[in-house]
Amino acid sequence: MAIRRTGSRELVVDGRAYLWRVRPKPTDMQGLAQSGLVVAVQLASGGCRLAVQLRRARPDNWMAAESVVVTPRDVAGFIRVAIERGWQPSEDGGTFVLSADVGA
Repeated sequence: MAIRRTGSRELVVDGRAYLWRVRPKPTDMQGLAQSGLVVAVQLASGGCRLAVQLRRARPDNWMAAESVVVTPRDVAGFIRVAIERGWQPSEDGGTFVLSADVGA
């Protein structure tokens, strides 16, 4: 399954175009600040997805917990770290999960 183009942002990292997005509304667990923000990334042309799981809450959590805002610079860092750890973005299928802090 590909990342939806609607609501996603394009980012070029090391000459390759990626799409990234954060789901528009929090899940119940995210809203209660019991799970962190998740950023989804995929090559613009498709391939293996990357799910970056952050330890901090979404900015729109319902508990006013300390939150994080993810920037394109952060996403570029996540992509580079994931590739170093074995993510092969051009391969088909599955989701590679990366646990990270902002600015990885």
